[in-house]
Amino acid sequence: EAINIYDYNKKIILKYFDEYKNVNYNYDQERINEEFKSLINSTMNNLNLKYRLIQNFISYSCITYNYQIYDEFDCNQLISKLCSLIEENVYVSKMGNNINIEINKKNSNILSLREVLTMQPMLYNNYLMPIGMNIKNQLEEIDFSNEANILIIGDFNVGVKSFISSIIVTSIMKISVENIEFNLFDDCGDFNDFLFLFKEIQNGDIKEYLNKIINKIDERINLISLKNAHQIDEYNILISDDRKGKLKREIYIIELDDNNYYDYRFIDDKIMYIIQVGRDVGIYVIFISRNIKRVSSILFSLFKYKIVYNVGNVDTSLIETKHTKVLENPGDCLFFRDNLIKRIQTPKFTKEELEKIKKEIK
Repeated sequence: EAINIYDYNKKIILKYFDEYKNVNYNYDQERINEEFKSLINSTMNNLNLKYRLIQNFISYSCITYNYQIYDEFDCNQLISKLCSLIEENVYVSKMGNNINIEINKKNSNILSLREVLTMQPMLYNNYLMPIGMNIKNQLEEIDFSNEANILIIGDFNVGVKSFISSIIVTSIMKISVENIEFNLFDDCGDFNDFLFLFKEIQNGDIKEYLNKIINKIDERINLISLKNAHQIDEYNILISDDRKGKLKREIYIIELDDNNYYDYRFIDDKIMYIIQVGRDVGIYVIFISRNIKRVSSILFSLFKYKIVYNVGNVDTSLIETKHTKVLENPGDCLFFRDNLIKRIQTPKFTKEELEKIKKEIK
């Protein structure tokens, strides 16, 4: 039986989400952390460097060490020495006399949606969406009341579907289907297991689909201006007595099939309009690309928020390859926010959890 979550105004509650037990987490991670620290310190001693460990974090996918070095040093030599001693993938970045060393863990720990949600002070009635945990074990969030346009780049089986489904169920849990809806354009059939989370599903003519979104934006602009308002929240306050007239936030998730031909210049132009004009009227786009080579520098620059997972062995001018090659585990990604780049772990969300929600909303 086909189910659509928007046909049922039922709350999604925290008990539907799984809690994962990371067995022997503290003991094993602390032991490994001390072993790596000893190797790093020995390497620096052998290079006759004066140094001080400033910060050390054990996160879900990697262990991070931030050092201040008081001598001039050859960073490439240090990286070479560390890589020869440490079997795991090592990423080193340098800023002045400070170096940041990230060492991937062989067995990453599972970050559940339940865990990131319980870190938020308010679970309900807000648009603050938890995105994941950074390497300092701090929660990263996006405020969907201001901006919900996101570019997501990543190969298959790296955590993209899990992230999308977690964002949808979190949004519905926090603010209900009365206030937000998600629509899908999927030329890959990638979301067939999650179709009940979308109000409308479409594929085929992407030009027609983008023009349809733009027409809806223009209709909303005219509607909102009739009330002498400028954006969706202002309009909804002015018509608060008319519940049926209230405008929802609408998020359009688009995934194209990289094996098909598309007019990407046309797509870039239309996405630009949707991002620049749509946010004021509550219409946003989450654009998914499985092939980073299909993402133009224009499209990349349009999005305030970008999430880049493992993209395979692909060289690109958009991101330094050394940044993406360390992203080994599902959910491990780079989060671009304005001019900042952070490595984060997005939460795992499973088919079993979705089935629980589907069963409960009937």
